[in-house]
Amino acid sequence: MNMDITTFSKVDCSHLSIQEDIDDEFTIGDPYSGEFLRVPKVAADVIEMLDGRSSIGEVTEEVNKKYAEEVDVF
Repeated sequence: MNMDITTFSKVDCSHLSIQEDIDDEFTIGDPYSGEFLRVPKVAADVIEMLDGRSSIGEVTEEVNKKYAEEVDVF
């Protein structure tokens, strides 16, 4: 099975847990698998926006506007 992900793809990350830590860092993870990682705020915002309703392209546009810079969502 070939699953190409493009800017038109919609990805649902709503099952992931996002917890704010100190120094503008966040812990993101899957409580069911027990896998977690620390990321900057921009990454937490991207994960939060990937809710299955917006495409990767739409999320990219939104986060680029919010941070006034180009963010690579892929």
